[in-house]
Amino acid sequence: MVDLYSAAYWKHKERDFDSSRHHCGGSGAMSVGRKGRSGRRRYWCIKRNSNRLKYIQGGGGHNPCRGVGDPHFIGGGLQQHGRQVNYSGKSRNFKNALFAVKCKGVGVTDSRLRSWSGNHQTLSAGANDTRGGYKNLWTQAAFGIVTDAGRTTGYCANIANLNRVIHRNGSTCFDSIKNAAQRKTKGIQFCRKYPQDRRCKCINVAGSGFVDKCKKNPKLPGCDEVVKGIKEFEKAGLKSATGLFGNADCIVPGVCSGDVFQPLSGVPACANKTAICNQVMNLDNIKAAAGVKALQGCNINFEAEQKKKDAAKAKAAADAKAKAEAEAKAKAKAEAKAKAGAGGRAPTGTAVATKTNGGGLPGGISPVQGGVVSFSLFCCSLIILLIVLLMGGKGNNK
Repeated sequence: MVDLYSAAYWKHKERDFDSSRHHCGGSGAMSVGRKGRSGRRRYWCIKRNSNRLKYIQGGGGHNPCRGVGDPHFIGGGLQQHGRQVNYSGKSRNFKNALFAVKCKGVGVTDSRLRSWSGNHQTLSAGANDTRGGYKNLWTQAAFGIVTDAGRTTGYCANIANLNRVIHRNGSTCFDSIKNAAQRKTKGIQFCRKYPQDRRCKCINVAGSGFVDKCKKNPKLPGCDEVVKGIKEFEKAGLKSATGLFGNADCIVPGVCSGDVFQPLSGVPACANKTAICNQVMNLDNIKAAAGVKALQGCNINFEAEQKKKDAAKAKAAADAKAKAEAEAKAKAKAEAKAKAGAGGRAPTGTAVATKTNGGGLPGGISPVQGGVVSFSLFCCSLIILLIVLLMGGKGNNK
């Protein structure tokens, strides 16, 4: 609950009651005039909650606090001699009005502020701020006021209300801040306390440790997009999120654009775009990266580049096959030549066999086998010769 302040005016001759006393009953009513001779004089009185109090100078409108708060006189009225009564802030805050009132116990909500933003009374009734400038009731409720009679802290001073819509045109407390540095400071304060607000997504992903932070808090605004983006990169075959991506804009382009609170040091556009695009071109399956949103800025014709990649792989495979076949043929030829050269020479210590059936011995006997047979025949011949000689010697002895 807060108090709001306003000057209050009077329309000539209007009053709630007359009093024969020198006053109208204290703070509940104030004198606005008098009539009659001394001893029979009557005082005209207006009650604090009367609509004979006006919020428009000259006597227009109605009670400044009607529908806003409980009206209480700050001061004013006439003395018994007809002179205006001085009161706190009369000239500095309330334009020397006959009265000043305080609307007490005002409950301020965003919906109420939106309603008041189009109401003539709340946009007209008010007072001058001691710090400078006129503040109507709506402005006081939203942003506060300081007067000699008291002060009020506005609805927007509470950081929790920074993102609340307070005007029927859709503007928020934050929108009312014009200084850029103050806007950033207020936004950071708000997001420290309420990081789940969608307008905090840029601040949530600012800084070098945003990847680890987002993996720990994947549902935070901004982090939900970063985690999804990393999965898209990895699914496409791109790795090393912490090393390759310098900032969140590399994963979620434009993450800090639009109606969002900004960090003190803004998240710059991706500085590693070229490295990322080059890594895509080195993939075997380039088309797998076609659906990754962050790679659309690479200006890659994924279909055409995949065809080039496939054609190059097919050519490399064909070249390798042809080379392998050529090497196999050359090897077979060398082996055949070596085999042919070995078949044209007789082994040392063996007889030369008659060449038949392609250079072998008759009946398919190999040169080695022929040598063994020849040696055996030679031995048999020697044995027979010895037998003959022995037998011949025996005959001569008879």
